[in-house]
Amino acid sequence: MSADRESNLFAKYTPRERSAPDVAAAAAALSRELAIAPMTAADVNAVARLLAWREGISSQVAGERAKDLLNRPHENVVLVARLGPEVVGFGRAKFESRKPPPYEHVPQGWYLAGLIVDPAHRRRGIGLELTRARLAWIAQRAGEAYYFANAANQATIDLHARLGFQEIVRDFTFPRVTFSDGGVGVLFRVEL
Repeated sequence: MSADRESNLFAKYTPRERSAPDVAAAAAALSRELAIAPMTAADVNAVARLLAWREGISSQVAGERAKDLLNRPHENVVLVARLGPEVVGFGRAKFESRKPPPYEHVPQGWYLAGLIVDPAHRRRGIGLELTRARLAWIAQRAGEAYYFANAANQATIDLHARLGFQEIVRDFTFPRVTFSDGGVGVLFRVEL
């Protein structure tokens, strides 16, 4: 895997302290501009663009993956974040059923997955709002939610901790997922 590819896996993260008035003002401004809604056919190209950038894949492969996400509503929900007409991020929630060995340790339930925010729009609370919206969607269907992350991805761990997620298993494995950059998988859970 190339260094460029690795640099797209996680947002460069340097936590910063902000005062309560700064946070409140930023949240109010964002809530006036941001719209979160289920992905539609009109969003496929924008989602594909984000996938291609994040995953380092061709736009053709990304387009097929974006169409596949849209065409599986019984398995998952994909929510997009728009600032005006522009899709600036998306995230999905997916139901995972029981897994056969060697993955029988994977709890059955709803998982948050695939949160991507356009780099030009990061650090504005868009990922947080997409996560809140996905949790609200899951809460209509279940009393808990899961997500897993690379232990090296402190940005996502801190974001999810703000919403009450707690670590339940370290050195977590999941089918077809590898944790690069020297990290290990960590499974988190939140009661809704």
